[in-house]
Amino acid sequence: MKISFSQCIFELIKSEPHLTDAEVHARMSLNPDYKIASGKSLLYRMVTVKYVHRDKNGRLTAVISNYAPLPPYKPRPKKKAKPKATQGYVPATGLVAAAKIAQHRAQELKEAQLRGIDPYRDQYQYRNSSDMAHKNVPIHIGIEPKKTFWRKLRELFSD
Repeated sequence: MKISFSQCIFELIKSEPHLTDAEVHARMSLNPDYKIASGKSLLYRMVTVKYVHRDKNGRLTAVISNYAPLPPYKPRPKKKAKPKATQGYVPATGLVAAAKIAQHRAQELKEAQLRGIDPYRDQYQYRNSSDMAHKNVPIHIGIEPKKTFWRKLRELFSD
């Protein structure tokens, strides 16, 4: 009767307890047909089905008295991705800050007009959007955030 490698590994661990994985592989590698990758997989399965116990130092000890064939491998079911909650549109977080900046700028413009200064004098120096980047002005925002932004401005400045 031919003995399988899994049974041979189990018998080795049972006859000589407290071997490490490396010691089991070293002894089993004397057989030319033995593959270390398969042996690692078999040892892992024996530990997971509780035929063999691995202590915190990595020593292996047989738990059951007689070898039984390993049960078929059943992969764990994959977790299903949770559907994304769509409760409605949430405005971008920077819109409130942009509205405050716009409110502050409007206040500056009113004060400049009262003093007789050209309120748009700072804007003449800007050539493109990268020149305005240091002013924290929201330049590139989508359609929905723009609608929310302008609605907030209308709420703030409606007189």
